[in-house]
Amino acid sequence: MKSQFLNGMQVKTTEEYYKKFKRRVRGVVVLPEGVTPHPIATPVRWLKQEGKIRKEQQGQVVIMASADLEKVNKSNVH
Repeated sequence: MKSQFLNGMQVKTTEEYYKKFKRRVRGVVVLPEGVTPHPIATPVRWLKQEGKIRKEQQGQVVIMASADLEKVNKSNVH
């Protein structure tokens, strides 16, 4: 299975993630040089949070379950 999230891609959490954690996150995929995207886990730099925020993770790279993410496009921005 190939990852759908590539380095530099803008992503956001899914509605299911919000229902579970009461938090929305937008960020950018950050893959270290030479690292191949993984289908299960994706490193994301958290750029914006809404709801129950986690201040200590703002601006940090957090390993997210790929199933909790979707690509950001003009029609699905929070």
